[in-house]
Amino acid sequence: MPIYILLLVAALSVSGTVVSPEDNLRKGNVEFTSDLYKAIVRTKSAQNFVYSPFTVQTLLAMLASADSTGNTRSVEEIRRVAHLPQDNPSTEQAFQSIITDMNKSTNDDFKIFDATRFYFAIGYSVEQWFKDIAEKTFQAEIETVNFGEASTTASKINSWVAKKTNQKITNFFTQYDIASNTRNVLINALFVMGKWERPFEKEQNVRRKFYGQNGNSDVVMMNNLQTFEYSENDKAKYLKMELLRDGGGAHAVFILPHERDGLAKLEYQVQDLLQTPSFYAAKVDVTLPKFNINGDVKLKFVLQSLGLNKIFQSGEYLTGLKYPNHPLTIISDMYQKSHIKVEEWGLTAASVAAAEVVVDDPPDNKVFVADHPFLFEVVVDDVVVYAGRVVNL
Repeated sequence: MPIYILLLVAALSVSGTVVSPEDNLRKGNVEFTSDLYKAIVRTKSAQNFVYSPFTVQTLLAMLASADSTGNTRSVEEIRRVAHLPQDNPSTEQAFQSIITDMNKSTNDDFKIFDATRFYFAIGYSVEQWFKDIAEKTFQAEIETVNFGEASTTASKINSWVAKKTNQKITNFFTQYDIASNTRNVLINALFVMGKWERPFEKEQNVRRKFYGQNGNSDVVMMNNLQTFEYSENDKAKYLKMELLRDGGGAHAVFILPHERDGLAKLEYQVQDLLQTPSFYAAKVDVTLPKFNINGDVKLKFVLQSLGLNKIFQSGEYLTGLKYPNHPLTIISDMYQKSHIKVEEWGLTAASVAAAEVVVDDPPDNKVFVADHPFLFEVVVDDVVVYAGRVVNL
């Protein structure tokens, strides 16, 4: 009974004796981001990739909530691997708060769409108590479809995905993804569009070499000399670029190892790289390549490598998912598709021409020249919603 997952960017410290479920989830989100990164690297040798730890956590949390006891071995394993709060009520409280806050703070300069939908075969349904959790906590929609009409159902799912991702992901699902025993499909779509608080000017674009893992290439790079949040340590330079969101709380962080081959050397300790340093305001001469990444992740394989196995094996019931004569006992597969595009004005924009000039860096400013492999993450409300790497252009 396959469940398919769709996707198309913060670390924090908590002090004091009382830690809220939301803070626990945010802390776990950083840890899960690191775990997923290390697992994905093993499957993406010398490749760019982008993924969303938050959407994976959301779907796993929903599956945990589908167990009425909240303490089966499957749920305990989900909670451990996904770094979720200690029980289902705490997890649900945290997701409801964070998802609500994320979705309400949008304007013309910043938009985020986080949407989840269950597709159930005719004759199958969910228990009312789990339906309430899905709709109220995770803001999930539920629809009944005829999986026997594979082409029509795939088209219906693709239309919803394309709409929720602003047409950035199309043809996600094919009729061949629907097996003869498919009874449900669970999809989470996340789309973020944001304008930079301090945008790049097209006239400042330059052409420079990018020293990639698979060889050098001549690429268009954006240039900007302004005040940004900046930090550096013995491993890397960190640049934080704010996005124009009402109330703030949205930004991208670019993490650039000092050495051209530094990323490959440091990826085994990526959890250290992803720990947010103490930023300070500085005049920074930024040279950053435009990039566009489309990718997919075979989540079942990745999650199994992290120790999530029981949910993919028959044996324990998810009692909230109601099927004729028996509840759901196994998830057959999980997938993730991702998209990110970084341009002059923000995280999504059209391509533009560039002048072929090279500009020397002024000596009195901090210099951030991303001409070799680097990491990135996009953060909303202290939650990593995207992360990934650029190693070739």
